[in-house]
Amino acid sequence: MNDKQVLIELIITYLRDSSNLNETTSQFVKRVRDQFVKYLLMSNTIPEPVFREVLTDLEEEIVDIFRKKTYGYQSLKEFRISRILKN
Repeated sequence: MNDKQVLIELIITYLRDSSNLNETTSQFVKRVRDQFVKYLLMSNTIPEPVFREVLTDLEEEIVDIFRKKTYGYQSLKEFRISRILKN
């Protein structure tokens, strides 16, 4: 599995996590970012001189994927509630 696939799987996993319905989008992005950075650091993928740039790009990528996965919902909370109601 490549890094992009790992990131997508991580986002999907956290989107399904309804333990904190009041989590904001920015909190969600930070949580996914922090977890993915741990993964990247463990695999020695991020060169230290570009670490900050990678974080910025990573946050933008997470927001982009987040928007695609939650399209049609007003908020993360609404998305999660609809998933609960479907199950």
